[in-house]
Amino acid sequence: MPALKVLKMEQTLPQYTYDQNGNMLSDANKTITNITYNHLNLPTTVTFSGTNKKIDYFYDAVGTKLKKVVTDASSLITTEYAENYVYEGGVLQFFSTAEGYVEPKGLGWEYVFQYKDHLGNIRLSYADSNGDGVITASSEIREENNYYPFGLKHKGYNNAIGGSRDHKYGFGNKEEQDELGLGWIDITARNYDPALGRWMNLDPLAELMRRHSPYNYVFNNPLRFIDPDGMGPLGDFFNSNGKYLGSDGKNDGKIYISSGDKNTFLTSNNKEVSGGLSSLSAIRSSLLLTNSPSTHPSSPDTSGGQHEVRVDVDKDSNSQTITEGGKVTVDETSNVANGQVGLFDLLWSGVDASKSEIVGHSHPTKTIVEGENSFTFRADKPTEADFTSFKNQDINFISGNLESKEINRNTDGSISNPNNKQGAVFYDKEGNKGLTIDINAVKNILSNYENGKLIQN
Repeated sequence: MPALKVLKMEQTLPQYTYDQNGNMLSDANKTITNITYNHLNLPTTVTFSGTNKKIDYFYDAVGTKLKKVVTDASSLITTEYAENYVYEGGVLQFFSTAEGYVEPKGLGWEYVFQYKDHLGNIRLSYADSNGDGVITASSEIREENNYYPFGLKHKGYNNAIGGSRDHKYGFGNKEEQDELGLGWIDITARNYDPALGRWMNLDPLAELMRRHSPYNYVFNNPLRFIDPDGMGPLGDFFNSNGKYLGSDGKNDGKIYISSGDKNTFLTSNNKEVSGGLSSLSAIRSSLLLTNSPSTHPSSPDTSGGQHEVRVDVDKDSNSQTITEGGKVTVDETSNVANGQVGLFDLLWSGVDASKSEIVGHSHPTKTIVEGENSFTFRADKPTEADFTSFKNQDINFISGNLESKEINRNTDGSISNPNNKQGAVFYDKEGNKGLTIDINAVKNILSNYENGKLIQN
C-alpha cells in the first residue's frame, strides 16, 4: 500500500481588503497598499508599494472629477478636467464631441471620428489627417479596439496605430486609468476593473437591487445591459408586446414603448418615438388597476357592484396615490354610466392633483347588468368626464376592457360575464389615443423589474 501523502496548507495573506463602507483598501495583485476615500466614497489617493508611487484625485462638492496627479518617484503628471475639455500639464489635449473628439494640431484643430458599437464602446477612431476626403487605413486610423464582454481589451492586434497621443477612452466611452498598472475604468460614481468584471466600491443604489451583489457589473450580463454612471444598469425600451429592446442611455426612470424596434428609437436622436411614452410607475399602475373579473381588489364592495379606481403619479416625489370612486351605476334612460372618481374623492384621499404628472384610472371590467340593460366599460372609449380629466396632464391612461363581447343569458336566468381582453390605453391631454398595450405585455414589462430596477432574466 503506497504511503499517504500529507498536503501542507499554507496560510496566505488576503489579496483584497475593504473598509466598513465596502470600499476596497488594498489590492496585492496590483501592489496597491492603501486607498483613501472622501465622503462620497470616491478615491482621493491610491498608494502603491515602492518609492513615492501614488495617484491623487480631486473633485468638486458633488463628486465631479477635476484633477488627477500621478506621482512616480520624481515624475509628476497632472491631468485636469473641465467638463469635456481635458488638459495635461496645463496644455489642452482634446475636447469631446458627439462624433468623437477634437485635438490641437499646429495652429488649428484635427477632428477625430469614432465608431461605437451598440453598447457605446469605442471600436474605431479615425481622422482625415491630409484632408483628401479619404481615410487611409495605414496612416489615418488612430485606434482599433475589441473587447471581451466585461470590457478587457483584446491584445496583439488592436493597438494604437496613428497619432501622437494615446486616447485613453474606450469601453463605455469612459476613461481608462492604466497609470502605475492601476487598470481601472472611471465610470463616474465608481471605479471598475474589467479584468475582474467587478467594481471596487458598492453600488450607491444597492438597496434597490438586494438580490444582486453590490459589486456586480450590469447583473453579470454585459451583452444586454450598460451602466453609464456606476449607479445601476439602464434598460427601459420595450416593444408593444413587452419585449425588452435596449437602453436609451438616460437614467430618468422612463419607459419608452414603441411600435417599431430598437433601431427606430436609436435613429430618432433619443427623442420620444411613436408608440407612446410612459413610466415604470404608470405601467405598474396599469396592471394594478386592470381588475378581472369584477371589482378592484383595493375596493371590494360586499354588496357587489363596480368602482372606478384612480392613480395619481407624482414623479418628483416618486409616489403614487390610489383613490376609490363611488359605486358605478348606469342610467337606464341615457345608458350613461355614473361613478367616476370626483374632486371630493381626491380631497378625501389627500391628493394634490396639481402635482400629478401621470393620471390613470380603471374602467370596471365586469359588464354591468340592470334589468334588460347591460353596459360594458372599455379602456379605449373614454367618457366625457374622462376627456375633461385628460386636460390636466400630458400623460393619461385608462385600464380595463379592450373589447366588449355580448353577455350570455343562461336559461335559468343567470348571466355569464364575457371574458373580454384587457389592458391599458394611453392618451395625451387633448384626448388623442396613443399606445394600447394588453395586460400580457404589461406583465412582460414588469417581469423585467425588481424594486424599480431592471433584473437579469
